[in-house]
Amino acid sequence: MTGVVSELRGLLAAWAGGAYPPFVYGSRRAAGFLPVFYFHAVQPEVFARQLRYLRDNDYGTVCADEAVQLLAGDHRETPARKVMLSFDDGLDNFHQVAFPLLKQFGCRAVLYLIPAWTGQAGFVTWEQVQAFHDSGLVDVQSHSHAHEQVIIDLKVRGQRAVAAERPPWGLPGVGAAAPARWPASVPVFAGDSLFRAREGWQLPAAFWSRPDPSVVARMARRLTAADLDWMMAADLQASRHAIESRLPGKTVSHLAFPWHLHGEAAWRALADCGFMSGAVGLGRPGQREWRKHGVLRLLRVNGDYLECLPGRGRRSFWSLTLDKARRRLRQR
Repeated sequence: MTGVVSELRGLLAAWAGGAYPPFVYGSRRAAGFLPVFYFHAVQPEVFARQLRYLRDNDYGTVCADEAVQLLAGDHRETPARKVMLSFDDGLDNFHQVAFPLLKQFGCRAVLYLIPAWTGQAGFVTWEQVQAFHDSGLVDVQSHSHAHEQVIIDLKVRGQRAVAAERPPWGLPGVGAAAPARWPASVPVFAGDSLFRAREGWQLPAAFWSRPDPSVVARMARRLTAADLDWMMAADLQASRHAIESRLPGKTVSHLAFPWHLHGEAAWRALADCGFMSGAVGLGRPGQREWRKHGVLRLLRVNGDYLECLPGRGRRSFWSLTLDKARRRLRQR
Protein backbone atom coordinates (compact mmCIF):
# COMPACT_ATOMS: atom_id res chain seq x y z
CA MET A 1 0.00 0.00 0.00
CA THR A 2 2.80 2.42 0.88
CA GLY A 3 4.43 1.90 -2.53
CA VAL A 4 1.16 2.61 -4.36
CA VAL A 5 0.60 5.83 -2.37
CA SER A 6 4.17 6.96 -3.08
CA GLU A 7 3.75 6.30 -6.80
CA LEU A 8 0.47 8.24 -6.90
CA ARG A 9 2.07 11.17 -5.10
CA GLY A 10 4.78 11.24 -7.75
CA LEU A 11 2.19 11.18 -10.55
CA LEU A 12 0.20 14.01 -9.02
CA ALA A 13 3.32 16.10 -8.39
CA ALA A 14 4.37 15.65 -12.02
CA TRP A 15 0.89 16.67 -13.18
CA ALA A 16 0.80 19.74 -10.93
CA GLY A 17 4.32 20.73 -12.03
CA GLY A 18 3.40 20.73 -15.70
CA ALA A 19 5.66 17.79 -16.54
CA TYR A 20 3.08 16.01 -18.69
CA PRO A 21 2.56 17.01 -22.34
CA PRO A 22 -0.30 19.41 -23.12
CA PHE A 23 -2.77 16.80 -24.38
CA VAL A 24 -2.93 15.29 -20.88
CA TYR A 25 -4.33 18.56 -19.46
CA GLY A 26 -7.03 19.12 -22.07
CA SER A 27 -8.24 18.27 -25.52
CA ARG A 28 -5.81 20.44 -27.47
CA ARG A 29 -2.63 19.10 -29.03
CA ALA A 30 0.53 21.17 -28.59
CA ALA A 31 2.14 22.34 -31.81
CA GLY A 32 5.06 20.15 -32.74
CA PHE A 33 4.49 17.58 -30.00
CA LEU A 34 4.57 13.95 -31.08
CA PRO A 35 2.99 11.76 -28.38
CA VAL A 36 5.39 8.93 -27.52
CA PHE A 37 4.11 6.32 -25.08
CA TYR A 38 6.11 3.68 -23.23
CA PHE A 39 4.98 0.31 -21.91
CA HIS A 40 6.62 -2.64 -20.20
CA ALA A 41 4.00 -5.36 -19.70
CA VAL A 42 0.40 -4.82 -20.80
CA GLN A 43 -2.94 -6.36 -19.90
CA PRO A 44 -4.91 -7.77 -22.85
CA GLU A 45 -8.19 -5.95 -22.21
CA VAL A 46 -6.52 -2.60 -21.47
CA PHE A 47 -4.13 -2.64 -24.44
CA ALA A 48 -6.89 -3.77 -26.81
CA ARG A 49 -9.03 -0.86 -25.64
CA GLN A 50 -6.15 1.56 -26.19
CA LEU A 51 -5.46 0.33 -29.72
CA ARG A 52 -9.17 0.51 -30.49
CA TYR A 53 -9.14 4.11 -29.29
CA LEU A 54 -6.30 4.94 -31.69
CA ARG A 55 -8.08 3.23 -34.58
CA ASP A 56 -11.47 4.82 -33.91
CA ASN A 57 -9.89 8.29 -33.70
CA ASP A 58 -7.76 7.89 -36.85
CA TYR A 59 -4.35 7.89 -35.17
CA GLY A 60 -1.46 6.36 -37.07
CA THR A 61 1.57 4.75 -35.45
CA VAL A 62 5.18 5.45 -36.43
CA CYS A 63 8.58 3.83 -36.00
CA ALA A 64 11.61 5.57 -34.47
CA ASP A 65 13.03 6.87 -37.76
CA GLU A 66 9.67 8.41 -38.66
CA ALA A 67 9.40 10.01 -35.22
CA VAL A 68 12.76 11.70 -35.75
CA GLN A 69 11.73 12.86 -39.23
CA LEU A 70 8.49 14.35 -37.89
CA LEU A 71 10.40 16.35 -35.27
CA ALA A 72 13.56 17.12 -37.24
CA GLY A 73 12.20 20.18 -39.02
CA ASP A 74 10.44 23.20 -37.62
CA HIS A 75 8.93 21.77 -34.43
CA ARG A 76 6.32 24.52 -34.34
CA GLU A 77 4.52 22.62 -37.07
CA THR A 78 1.99 20.13 -35.71
CA PRO A 79 2.53 16.58 -36.96
CA ALA A 80 -0.48 14.77 -38.37
CA ARG A 81 -2.40 12.43 -36.05
CA LYS A 82 0.61 10.26 -35.32
CA VAL A 83 1.81 8.58 -32.16
CA MET A 84 4.71 6.31 -31.28
CA LEU A 85 4.17 3.24 -29.12
CA SER A 86 7.31 1.92 -27.44
CA PHE A 87 8.02 -1.13 -25.29
CA ASP A 88 11.03 -1.39 -22.99
CA ASP A 89 13.06 -4.45 -21.95
CA GLY A 90 11.68 -7.11 -24.30
CA LEU A 91 9.68 -8.94 -21.63
CA ASP A 92 7.91 -12.14 -22.73
CA ASN A 93 4.61 -10.28 -22.22
CA PHE A 94 5.37 -8.51 -25.50
CA HIS A 95 5.23 -11.83 -27.36
CA GLN A 96 2.28 -13.19 -25.42
CA VAL A 97 0.03 -10.13 -25.32
CA ALA A 98 1.23 -7.00 -27.10
CA PHE A 99 2.38 -8.41 -30.45
CA PRO A 100 -0.83 -10.35 -31.22
CA LEU A 101 -2.87 -7.21 -30.52
CA LEU A 102 -0.58 -5.04 -32.65
CA LYS A 103 -1.19 -7.47 -35.52
CA GLN A 104 -4.93 -7.51 -34.89
CA PHE A 105 -5.20 -3.72 -35.06
CA GLY A 106 -2.45 -3.17 -37.65
CA CYS A 107 -0.43 -0.90 -35.34
CA ARG A 108 3.32 -0.47 -35.25
CA ALA A 109 5.56 -0.23 -32.21
CA VAL A 110 9.21 0.29 -31.26
CA LEU A 111 10.68 -2.51 -29.16
CA TYR A 112 13.65 -1.24 -27.16
CA LEU A 113 15.50 -4.51 -26.60
CA ILE A 114 18.19 -5.55 -24.09
CA PRO A 115 20.34 -8.06 -26.02
CA ALA A 116 22.23 -9.42 -22.98
CA TRP A 117 18.93 -10.50 -21.39
CA THR A 118 17.14 -11.61 -24.56
CA GLY A 119 16.42 -15.33 -24.42
CA GLN A 120 16.65 -15.54 -20.64
CA ALA A 121 13.69 -16.49 -18.46
CA GLY A 122 11.01 -13.80 -18.53
CA PHE A 123 12.25 -12.22 -21.78
CA VAL A 124 11.53 -12.77 -25.47
CA THR A 125 13.74 -15.09 -27.51
CA TRP A 126 15.78 -14.16 -30.55
CA GLU A 127 13.49 -16.33 -32.70
CA GLN A 128 10.55 -14.23 -31.53
CA VAL A 129 12.48 -11.03 -32.19
CA GLN A 130 13.05 -12.23 -35.75
CA ALA A 131 9.30 -12.79 -36.15
CA PHE A 132 8.55 -9.31 -34.79
CA HIS A 133 10.99 -7.78 -37.27
CA ASP A 134 9.70 -9.82 -40.20
CA SER A 135 6.14 -8.68 -39.53
CA GLY A 136 7.02 -5.10 -40.47
CA LEU A 137 5.11 -3.89 -37.41
CA VAL A 138 7.95 -3.84 -34.89
CA ASP A 139 10.98 -1.57 -35.06
CA VAL A 140 13.66 -3.21 -32.89
CA GLN A 141 15.99 -0.69 -31.27
CA SER A 142 18.29 -0.54 -28.22
CA HIS A 143 17.51 -0.30 -24.52
CA SER A 144 21.27 -0.64 -23.86
CA HIS A 145 23.15 -3.91 -24.06
CA ALA A 146 22.75 -5.04 -20.44
CA HIS A 147 20.57 -2.43 -18.64
CA GLU A 148 23.47 -2.12 -16.23
CA GLN A 149 23.78 -0.37 -12.90
CA VAL A 150 27.26 0.36 -11.63
CA ILE A 151 28.08 0.25 -7.91
CA ILE A 152 28.59 3.74 -6.50
CA ASP A 153 29.03 2.89 -2.81
CA LEU A 154 30.72 -0.18 -1.35
CA LYS A 155 28.51 -0.31 1.71
CA VAL A 156 26.38 -3.47 1.55
CA ARG A 157 22.71 -2.43 1.74
CA GLY A 158 21.22 -5.93 2.09
CA GLN A 159 20.89 -9.31 0.44
CA ARG A 160 18.76 -10.43 -2.48
CA ALA A 161 17.61 -13.98 -3.02
CA VAL A 162 18.43 -15.37 -6.47
CA ALA A 163 15.98 -17.70 -8.19
CA ALA A 164 17.71 -20.60 -9.89
CA GLU A 165 15.81 -20.05 -13.12
CA ARG A 166 16.22 -16.28 -13.32
CA PRO A 167 19.37 -14.16 -12.76
CA PRO A 168 19.08 -11.07 -10.51
CA TRP A 169 17.88 -8.61 -13.12
CA GLY A 170 18.68 -4.96 -12.35
CA LEU A 171 21.16 -5.62 -9.54
CA PRO A 172 23.93 -3.00 -9.18
CA GLY A 173 27.18 -4.40 -10.55
CA VAL A 174 25.53 -7.20 -12.52
CA GLY A 175 26.09 -6.95 -16.25
CA ALA A 176 26.47 -9.16 -19.28
CA ALA A 177 29.72 -10.65 -17.91
CA ALA A 178 28.03 -12.01 -14.75
CA PRO A 179 28.44 -15.76 -14.15
CA ALA A 180 25.96 -18.31 -15.46
CA ARG A 181 25.54 -19.92 -12.03
CA TRP A 182 24.49 -17.94 -8.99
CA PRO A 183 24.51 -18.58 -5.25
CA ALA A 184 21.25 -18.55 -3.29
CA SER A 185 21.64 -14.86 -2.40
CA VAL A 186 23.91 -11.96 -3.29
CA PRO A 187 24.72 -8.64 -1.58
CA VAL A 188 23.02 -5.46 -2.75
CA PHE A 189 25.08 -2.28 -3.11
CA ALA A 190 23.96 1.26 -3.86
CA GLY A 191 23.95 1.74 -7.60
CA ASP A 192 23.12 4.10 -10.42
CA SER A 193 22.48 3.67 -14.10
CA LEU A 194 25.63 3.33 -16.19
CA PHE A 195 24.31 6.23 -18.28
CA ARG A 196 24.06 8.63 -15.36
CA ALA A 197 26.88 7.62 -13.02
CA ARG A 198 29.88 9.95 -12.77
CA GLU A 199 32.22 7.96 -10.57
CA GLY A 200 31.81 4.79 -8.62
CA TRP A 201 32.97 1.27 -7.97
CA GLN A 202 32.76 -1.89 -10.01
CA LEU A 203 33.27 -5.46 -8.86
CA PRO A 204 34.80 -8.09 -11.15
CA ALA A 205 32.48 -10.86 -12.35
CA ALA A 206 34.40 -13.36 -10.18
CA PHE A 207 32.99 -11.69 -7.08
CA TRP A 208 29.43 -12.62 -8.04
CA SER A 209 30.22 -16.31 -8.37
CA ARG A 210 31.03 -16.40 -4.64
CA PRO A 211 29.98 -13.10 -3.07
CA ASP A 212 31.54 -12.27 0.26
CA PRO A 213 31.29 -8.69 1.60
CA SER A 214 34.61 -9.11 3.41
CA VAL A 215 36.52 -9.15 0.12
CA VAL A 216 34.74 -6.17 -1.46
CA ALA A 217 37.46 -3.61 -0.72
CA ARG A 218 40.15 -5.95 -2.02
CA MET A 219 38.40 -6.79 -5.27
CA ALA A 220 36.64 -3.52 -6.13
CA ARG A 221 38.07 -1.07 -8.64
CA ARG A 222 37.10 2.58 -8.66
CA LEU A 223 35.66 3.71 -11.97
CA THR A 224 36.85 7.05 -13.31
CA ALA A 225 34.97 9.33 -15.69
CA ALA A 226 37.10 7.94 -18.54
CA ASP A 227 36.16 4.38 -17.52
CA LEU A 228 32.48 5.27 -17.61
CA ASP A 229 32.76 7.02 -20.98
CA TRP A 230 34.37 3.89 -22.39
CA MET A 231 31.77 1.61 -20.78
CA MET A 232 28.88 3.66 -22.19
CA ALA A 233 30.28 3.59 -25.72
CA ALA A 234 31.09 -0.12 -25.46
CA ASP A 235 27.57 -0.88 -24.25
CA LEU A 236 25.96 1.10 -27.08
CA GLN A 237 28.11 -0.55 -29.73
CA ALA A 238 27.53 -4.02 -28.25
CA SER A 239 23.76 -3.54 -28.27
CA ARG A 240 23.82 -2.36 -31.87
CA HIS A 241 26.03 -5.22 -33.01
CA ALA A 242 23.94 -7.85 -31.22
CA ILE A 243 20.68 -6.70 -32.80
CA GLU A 244 22.03 -6.01 -36.28
CA SER A 245 23.86 -9.34 -36.43
CA ARG A 246 20.62 -11.17 -35.59
CA LEU A 247 18.50 -9.09 -37.99
CA PRO A 248 20.44 -8.68 -41.24
CA GLY A 249 19.69 -5.36 -42.91
CA LYS A 250 18.48 -3.77 -39.68
CA THR A 251 19.95 -0.43 -38.56
CA VAL A 252 19.98 0.36 -34.84
CA SER A 253 20.26 4.09 -34.21
CA HIS A 254 17.83 4.81 -31.38
CA LEU A 255 18.12 4.22 -27.63
CA ALA A 256 15.71 4.30 -24.71
CA PHE A 257 17.69 5.11 -21.58
CA PRO A 258 17.32 2.49 -18.81
CA TRP A 259 15.12 3.89 -16.02
CA HIS A 260 14.98 7.13 -18.09
CA LEU A 261 18.29 8.09 -16.43
CA HIS A 262 20.98 9.95 -18.36
CA GLY A 263 23.77 12.48 -18.02
CA GLU A 264 25.81 14.76 -20.22
CA ALA A 265 28.39 12.04 -20.92
CA ALA A 266 25.64 9.68 -22.07
CA TRP A 267 24.43 12.11 -24.72
CA ARG A 268 28.01 12.57 -25.94
CA ALA A 269 28.36 8.79 -26.17
CA LEU A 270 25.14 8.56 -28.20
CA ALA A 271 26.42 11.23 -30.59
CA ASP A 272 29.86 9.62 -30.89
CA CYS A 273 28.26 6.24 -31.67
CA GLY A 274 26.00 7.72 -34.35
CA PHE A 275 22.64 7.35 -32.59
CA MET A 276 19.83 9.59 -33.82
CA SER A 277 17.63 9.75 -30.71
CA GLY A 278 17.54 9.05 -26.99
CA ALA A 279 14.17 8.36 -25.36
CA VAL A 280 13.64 9.63 -21.81
CA GLY A 281 10.70 10.20 -19.45
CA LEU A 282 8.67 13.29 -18.66
CA GLY A 283 9.82 16.85 -19.12
CA ARG A 284 8.35 20.30 -19.53
CA PRO A 285 7.30 20.43 -23.21
CA GLY A 286 7.47 24.23 -23.35
CA GLN A 287 10.98 24.36 -21.91
CA ARG A 288 12.64 21.23 -23.25
CA GLU A 289 15.79 21.07 -25.29
CA TRP A 290 15.05 19.24 -28.49
CA ARG A 291 18.60 18.04 -29.03
CA LYS A 292 21.59 17.15 -26.91
CA HIS A 293 24.90 17.05 -28.79
CA GLY A 294 22.90 16.74 -31.99
CA VAL A 295 20.87 13.75 -30.75
CA LEU A 296 17.09 14.19 -30.65
CA ARG A 297 15.56 13.80 -27.21
CA LEU A 298 12.24 11.95 -27.29
CA LEU A 299 10.02 12.66 -24.29
CA ARG A 300 7.79 9.72 -23.38
CA VAL A 301 4.58 9.38 -21.40
CA ASN A 302 3.44 6.26 -19.55
CA GLY A 303 1.07 4.30 -21.78
CA ASP A 304 -1.61 4.44 -19.08
CA TYR A 305 -2.41 7.93 -20.38
CA LEU A 306 -2.87 7.11 -24.06
CA GLU A 307 -6.63 7.73 -23.84
CA CYS A 308 -5.94 11.34 -22.83
CA LEU A 309 -5.28 11.99 -26.51
CA PRO A 310 -7.91 14.21 -28.18
CA GLY A 311 -10.70 12.12 -29.65
CA ARG A 312 -14.12 10.56 -29.21
CA GLY A 313 -14.34 8.90 -25.82
CA ARG A 314 -11.37 10.80 -24.39
CA ARG A 315 -10.75 10.12 -20.69
CA SER A 316 -9.32 12.49 -18.11
CA PHE A 317 -5.99 12.22 -16.31
CA TRP A 318 -7.87 11.68 -13.05
CA SER A 319 -9.99 8.82 -14.37
CA LEU A 320 -6.96 7.02 -15.79
CA THR A 321 -4.93 7.62 -12.64
CA LEU A 322 -7.71 6.05 -10.56
CA ASP A 323 -7.70 3.02 -12.88
CA LYS A 324 -3.93 2.80 -12.49
CA ALA A 325 -4.20 2.87 -8.69
CA ARG A 326 -6.81 0.10 -8.71
CA ARG A 327 -4.60 -2.10 -10.90
CA ARG A 328 -1.59 -1.52 -8.66
CA LEU A 329 -3.59 -2.46 -5.56
CA ARG A 330 -4.87 -5.65 -7.22
CA GLN A 331 -1.35 -6.60 -8.27
CA ARG A 332 -0.06 -6.10 -4.73
